[in-house]
Amino acid sequence: MNKFPETHNLPKLTHGETENLNRYITSKETESVIKIFPVKKSPGLNDFTGEFYQTFEGKVTPIFLKLFQKTEKRTHLQLCP
Repeated sequence: MNKFPETHNLPKLTHGETENLNRYITSKETESVIKIFPVKKSPGLNDFTGEFYQTFEGKVTPIFLKLFQKTEKRTHLQLCP
């Protein structure tokens, strides 16, 4: 298994792609994703439907942003050599 990367020509992220993926998620991005949730389906395991998130978008967006920001502080992609 350790030889897998050496035996395959795997694509690598550029510096710009890594920077883009490591940037902070914005409120606008969060809101735009909530708007495209299927209304009658749950996007997660908690059984809250897209309709719930869309109805309470103004209240859940700050909660999601806080969660994302805490996650972002702990996780960053790095370029492979």
